[in-house]
Amino acid sequence: MKTIKIVFLILYITCSTKLFSQVWDNMDGGFTGTDSFNLQNTTSGLRKIIPYNNKIIVTGHFLNASNTVLSNTAQWDGVHWQSMGVGIWSEISYPTAYGLNLVDYNNKVYVMGSFEGVAGAYHYDTTHYASRISKWDGLDWQPLTPPDPGPVYSGFNSIATSATVYHNNLYIGGGFSYAFDSSGLHPAFGMARWNDTVFSNCGTFFSNNSSGNFHQRAGVVYNNKLIVGGFFNSIDSSPFGYYGYVAAYNDTVWSTLSTGLNNTVYALTVFNGELFAGGCFTATGSSVPVNYVSKWDGIQWLPVGEGLNDTVWSLSVDSVNNKLIAGGAFTQTGLGLTAKHLAEWNGTNWVEVGGGADDIVTAIYAKDSNLYIGGYFTHVGNGIPANAIARWGPSHVGVDDISASSTTMQLEIYPNPSNGEFTIESTSKIESVKVFNLLGETIYQTTKDNLQSTINLSSQPKGIYFVQVKTEKGILNRKIVIQ
Repeated sequence: MKTIKIVFLILYITCSTKLFSQVWDNMDGGFTGTDSFNLQNTTSGLRKIIPYNNKIIVTGHFLNASNTVLSNTAQWDGVHWQSMGVGIWSEISYPTAYGLNLVDYNNKVYVMGSFEGVAGAYHYDTTHYASRISKWDGLDWQPLTPPDPGPVYSGFNSIATSATVYHNNLYIGGGFSYAFDSSGLHPAFGMARWNDTVFSNCGTFFSNNSSGNFHQRAGVVYNNKLIVGGFFNSIDSSPFGYYGYVAAYNDTVWSTLSTGLNNTVYALTVFNGELFAGGCFTATGSSVPVNYVSKWDGIQWLPVGEGLNDTVWSLSVDSVNNKLIAGGAFTQTGLGLTAKHLAEWNGTNWVEVGGGADDIVTAIYAKDSNLYIGGYFTHVGNGIPANAIARWGPSHVGVDDISASSTTMQLEIYPNPSNGEFTIESTSKIESVKVFNLLGETIYQTTKDNLQSTINLSSQPKGIYFVQVKTEKGILNRKIVIQ
């Protein structure tokens, strides 16, 4: 049994260094390229970030990461970006393919967006048509139903943009008017319900805007109702303007949320028991100023502090610090303070996070102590290169993360890699051990009062983890691998 010995020189620190200090990580440099058949380094964009099977999964409009071809979907293993099969693609006659949303439904990941095919032996493999929606089987993206030899295949006749799980069904919004599955063609204007087998209609969405761009952009479950937001102001033949770009559904009928808002809703979330919306609106439907972000108190839409100075594209909740995070096109708070595309609501004011980003933030995922952001930026913080994605969170390893008195401490972790069972030995008495996964989640913790601790994580998925060992002399952090 091979023993890996790590000897740390612990320097005397007069004032304790905060463990896991917040830093930007560009996640292996991010993404480049946007053209599925022309390998140019053009501006990439990222539209959705979700966790799945102890990994981060993303979609957007990108081609590469380092030397890996990704084609608009990717998964993060903690060190590098990995492809997800062949990815998503469109015919050469319509070459622009991109993903707009991801959702975990019935233990499968679904991707929605603007694309015509997935998987296959190669790009443009016509036996793998999948129109604007696909699901991940663990090896590659697949059509919702088996490939159809004819021109009709599963999915939608136009772009799919939002996805929300509600009462065991998946509700999908978009600019489509029809949905296709193995049972045939189904009218579905702006929204469709998928039960893991077939589509069904659940409302007809319209807008009297001349662009005709009537579709859902966001969804969330709140007070046992499905709340959707987007670019619409009429449902099921109601008068135009009756719904103010947001609506509620109880599995049977749609209802208004007061007068709604005065323009498109791009983001919805629940924070401290209240419903929050972000978008390009500047007021409620009754002309109360709200400046691109608003909250629903059960009766009316209200401002959230001073608001922001431009469109909010994404909202997420930092549950550890109890803060609401917003990303978008804004560059300032409503008070004129700098907030470059990324800001947090602390209950009183909006404050920039980590120096922000140099361009639009369209996706946010916050989990424990980590904040993942995606968008169309090329730098974050104080000029740190980051192409379309970055993580703001703790630095898991390095002397900057060690707090201890002056001594030389010896720590042994063996075997490493392991099958999940390993031993920690220290020359200083171990007081506690914590283990974090790549999402920053605490998956194991224990207290000790000895020089040795045996840990069994064999029930955890294979991958990279971080071990935090607190001893009487200080705190040490190391990476381990389960294989």
